[in-house]
Amino acid sequence: MSYSRILILLGTLIFIGISTPSVSADAEDFDFSFDDPEDGESNVDPENTIEMKVEIENIVNEPMSFELKILNDDELQSSGVNLWWSHNGDDSLTSKSDTIPKIDVSDNSVKNGITVSVEATENAVYGDYTIDLKCKDKDSNEFEEISLSLSVNEKAAVSLQVSEGSETIGSVDIDNQTTYEIQVNNDGNREDTFSLSVSGNDWDTEFEDSQVTIDAFSSQIVILTVTTEDNEGISKVEFYINDSLVLTDSVPPYEYEWDTQQYENNSEHTVKVIFYDESDNSTESEPIVLVVYNTEVTLWGVVYSIEDTDTLAVGDSGLSGSIPPEIGNLTNLVYLDLGRNDLTGIIPSEIWNLTKLTYLDLYKFNEFDSGGTIPPEIGDLTDLRYLNLRSCGLSGSIPPEIGNLTSLELLWLAHNQLTGSIPPEIGNLT
Repeated sequence: MSYSRILILLGTLIFIGISTPSVSADAEDFDFSFDDPEDGESNVDPENTIEMKVEIENIVNEPMSFELKILNDDELQSSGVNLWWSHNGDDSLTSKSDTIPKIDVSDNSVKNGITVSVEATENAVYGDYTIDLKCKDKDSNEFEEISLSLSVNEKAAVSLQVSEGSETIGSVDIDNQTTYEIQVNNDGNREDTFSLSVSGNDWDTEFEDSQVTIDAFSSQIVILTVTTEDNEGISKVEFYINDSLVLTDSVPPYEYEWDTQQYENNSEHTVKVIFYDESDNSTESEPIVLVVYNTEVTLWGVVYSIEDTDTLAVGDSGLSGSIPPEIGNLTNLVYLDLGRNDLTGIIPSEIWNLTKLTYLDLYKFNEFDSGGTIPPEIGDLTDLRYLNLRSCGLSGSIPPEIGNLTSLELLWLAHNQLTGSIPPEIGNLT
């Protein structure tokens, strides 16, 4: 089945595939089976995490101990799907591992709620997969294997840009012919077919290929030829992003350099241009929707890779001014130290989106002014082990969501202007 989209539109379609889970029944003393969902089938969207649960039934009159393994986590990781055991039926597991070394099950009883966490990354490839699990009796080496069924849903998306290799960028020669190299990016997670067209102007335009089929997370260059005839010439060009005028250019080549670092990754933006001739007649282009995908972020004059940066240790570095909100694009950060600088303003909300953080130090941020409040979103940083918000000028109450940070080993909130009572949820931080 093929899919076609007009280039000036951007859509996301979700397709759910179904595969059949399987179970082996080799052991005589226990059963290893699905718990939730009961049929062992589930689906997940890219950039989401789900849980799938299994159970062990001890059918003999004596306690037993078992070892559990995920057999094909490396194979699924190559397709953008991460797997780990997150609960052993009694307690949550703090480390991400493909093995639970030991689970004890009492005689004639069932241990359920044993959980596999499934994370589909932004690069998860559309399709159906099995998650192969093995349960082994630690004493007799009897084992059973079962396979959960997982479908990664389709994410269909396309974005456009003028190719960096194009000799002509953003200009049209009057009474002449200009060619453009347009890079069409398939930002979706499966092969897709796109139809290309241009509308909303009086010029003759022609694509070398009006339809292209592109693999997932890949791009292709198409050639666009524009022929113009205007005896009066172009006097100026206006560039609009999200219906806001960002630049008026009256000198050819007419172009606008768009800095996308101020926008969140995967955010959608409408772009259009209006051309004016010498008689002030105008032609407005058809709006196109582009998806921002930044690969780098510039902070305090230093360029950081979004994909590769997991540590930002700039404490006691003489930094001043506010914390740039673009820091929230470094979604792979695990370690963030901004303490002991001369930073001011409000702690940007984008920091609370860095859900992979295990270490966050903002000591003496905005020490002598208001640094804002502690938002409920702090409860999303569930991997935090170290949190230092001492002397940050914080006011308001401590949100109860702080009780979600069950991995915390050290918490500093002293020397702020916090009010109200200590939430009882803080007792969860054991």
